Amino acid sequence: MPETPEPKPERDDLLKAFRVHVLREAVLAKGSTVLVGVSGRSDSMALLRLLAVLARDLRLQLIVGHVQRDDTPDAKADATFVHHVATTLALPFESAMRNTRHASNDPWWHHAVLAMAQRTGATVIATGETQDDAAERLLAILLSEESSLRGLLTSPAGPHVRPLLPFPHEACARFLLRRGFPFRLNPDALALGTITANIRLLVLPLLKRHVSPDAIRNLAAANEFLAAEDAFLGELAQTAREEVRWTQTAERISVDRARWGRLPSPLRHSLLAEAARSLAPADRVSRSDLLRLEAQCRSLADGERLDAGRLNITRVGGILTLHMGSPPPHPA
Repeated sequence: MPETPEPKPERDDLLKAFRVHVLREAVLAKGSTVLVGVSGRSDSMALLRLLAVLARDLRLQLIVGHVQRDDTPDAKADATFVHHVATTLALPFESAMRNTRHASNDPWWHHAVLAMAQRTGATVIATGETQDDAAERLLAILLSEESSLRGLLTSPAGPHVRPLLPFPHEACARFLLRRGFPFRLNPDALALGTITANIRLLVLPLLKRHVSPDAIRNLAAANEFLAAEDAFLGELAQTAREEVRWTQTAERISVDRARWGRLPSPLRHSLLAEAARSLAPADRVSRSDLLRLEAQCRSLADGERLDAGRLNITRVGGILTLHMGSPPPHPA
């Protein structure tokens, strides 16, 4: 028999906050088929349990999706646990193995989850994104040398809904523990070393304690604002590519120099970041290198080459050519 929520779930403040968020922001349309990405950790498990309560009111069809990160015993145990929870809730279960062929700067679960959505007919993909995740990601971008905000602030392409949990990690864990719902622990989350772990364990607690109790919520709101701005730039990019006569091959991208110079600086930077990802998706081009290229490429003399790490720009007449490594041969 499937589990049923305990009586009068509205007494739970987290559930009430989640219901208000979903209805006020209209993040889930009634009648949607929702693929819920579930890792087994507290955030995604809380999301699944909350959606299971709201599913009847919103006429949601829920599908539990799990991407197994590797073939280790711990990863297998995660998959078995999530499958068991889906069975207990009488929900369909979809799983896939991580595909390591994709570029390192792509979320490794992204392609597998999109394939699941297409296979099951899901119209929405929901993941356990919390305020902490948004704050961590924004600080990681600001403190690192990533090539662009695009794809880090925002969700990957596809019918994703993020952020869907407008509260911190600890609130999700408390919700599950109070109701006796199990979840899997993530030992890596407690280990210092990566920039996101250092931010989560050291920086965010200090900001909350010594700067503002609302620091995490404010950072998450800033992330949402910048993500919307970045998405808007992405929509403008298609028109901008046509404007600068963007021509692309596997080795290089060429643009009209005069038209390029007339673009607003944010669009030039956005297109440079897109070019770097397109020409060498597995490489990292630093944000400072991109900014230097964007600032100097309009003043290049004919035949001059500008280098910034592995990304280079060469001017030939009225054409700027972006390429990786050695300069390409001049066009005939």
